[in-house]
Amino acid sequence: MIPPEPAIVRHGRCLHLDLGSTYECLSWALIGGGECRARRISWIAVQRGELPADRDATALAQSWLAEELEDAPAPEVVLLTSRSLDRHLVERAQCGEHAALCISTVGLSNALRPGD
Repeated sequence: MIPPEPAIVRHGRCLHLDLGSTYECLSWALIGGGECRARRISWIAVQRGELPADRDATALAQSWLAEELEDAPAPEVVLLTSRSLDRHLVERAQCGEHAALCISTVGLSNALRPGD
């Protein structure tokens, strides 16, 4: 069961989700991607020119996250997006005892490609 209103907080260049307890997750995340168990998930907004093709995206993400989190617990899953974090979408679905929560940062304003 997913909490009815998971805590989603925008802080600086990050969007943080705290599910309140650990859940099975599936994502294409840079950090913690694939199938995993997670309680905390973060999205980091990336602007044009911040992530050139020759840079280590994982190391940059960890550095940006460390600046944002200070002493807060680190998320198990971290995604990068060029979409405005204020325009994230949240969808829930339930079928019997099974539930899903999807948070997306996609759309036409997401105009960057890897290496831009």
